[in-house]
Amino acid sequence: MECSVARLRRSQVFRVLVDSEDGGVPVDACGRLSRQISDELDKNPMLEGSYQIEVSSAGMNRKIWNAAHFRRFAGEGAKIDLREPADPKVRIGTIGALVGDDRFVFVLENGDEEEICVEDIEVARLRMDPWKKRPKQKK
Repeated sequence: MECSVARLRRSQVFRVLVDSEDGGVPVDACGRLSRQISDELDKNPMLEGSYQIEVSSAGMNRKIWNAAHFRRFAGEGAKIDLREPADPKVRIGTIGALVGDDRFVFVLENGDEEEICVEDIEVARLRMDPWKKRPKQKK
């Protein structure tokens, strides 16, 4: 789950991106979560004025930030921005297998392979191909 808050002129927007291990989040689940969050926010006296809540599935271009994410999305495309002093800073390719607890193989677009430590990543985003055949998730 990823949460953020943005302030608009006269209100705030609470954005919540949710995910599930078995793929996708149904719209009705997002609606239920939105109502639960709204009920909790309504109890907070520090929230004056109006606010909006946006609850949605994380989507195909979601951020990923821990070893479990890289394990889960092995074989998928990604764009990775490394912390300094990496040169080049941006890597585009395919997530490979995990190597140890916090490193994984990243196959660059040109076919070269590189081991990347999760701690060296500033921001990583999936670049999933919507037409790629994937194994069916167990329910």
